[in-house]
Amino acid sequence: LALQCRLAQTPGHLHGTVACLRGELNLWGQREVFLDELPGLKMPTLVVWGANDMVIPSCQARAATSRLENGR
Repeated sequence: LALQCRLAQTPGHLHGTVACLRGELNLWGQREVFLDELPGLKMPTLVVWGANDMVIPSCQARAATSRLENGR
């Protein structure tokens, strides 16, 4: 969290973050959904998500984790 706070104060951080979001999202949500590709990942994968995330619901994290063979 401390690192994120420091990054948020660096020049260009907001512009870069917004550019990334615009590349992945539109008015209807994500441009591409990769849930069907997750079963192909065989390596251990830890999904970290906040229960009170106001951007992307935690139910999506649970949906992703359930499709990962070695997901937690």
